[in-house]
Amino acid sequence: MSNDAYFEFVGFVWWVLALGMFLYGIAALAPGYFPYSIPGLGFVAKYMLQHYPTLFRYGFYGAVVVHLFEALAAYFIARGKGLSVGAACKWAAQTLLFGFPSLLLLRKYKKHGD
Repeated sequence: MSNDAYFEFVGFVWWVLALGMFLYGIAALAPGYFPYSIPGLGFVAKYMLQHYPTLFRYGFYGAVVVHLFEALAAYFIARGKGLSVGAACKWAAQTLLFGFPSLLLLRKYKKHGD
């Protein structure tokens, strides 16, 4: 693979946590479709929606906004490191989904010869 196409996936743990964030999004945006039978998570989601619905939804919206800015930063960091547009888009998409773990991997990348 050429150096300018470098891309690395985040670890499995982050995929599991992203599933939790996906479920958070369902609970925040479409609470009728959330599987409240999930042990622990179902109880917390139900409690938060009953007692703090605005905070619960705004927390999700805030996370989305932060991830959008992180994705934009990842794109420009990748381009600044000499990666191709395609690789930079992969980094941006991954950072949109996973956030800072993706940025940490990108920041560790050094071109050969640097």
